Amino acid sequence: MRIIPEDNEAMTGSYAMVDPAGRFFDALGHGYTYSDSILQVGVGEAISQITINRKKFLARGGLY
Repeated sequence: MRIIPEDNEAMTGSYAMVDPAGRFFDALGHGYTYSDSILQVGVGEAISQITINRKKFLARGGLY
């Protein structure tokens, strides 16, 4: 296992997070934005409904 230290700036917008209802969500700004259910619309459509910063995702070593 590899430990990757991250500050809030590196983490914000660089994770694909899923809630217990099966929705992607992001935590940008002053609240959360939720996608439609992954089971209802599929992964591709659901993930397109939130914001993930690909450059920050890759910079923090998000592909594993």
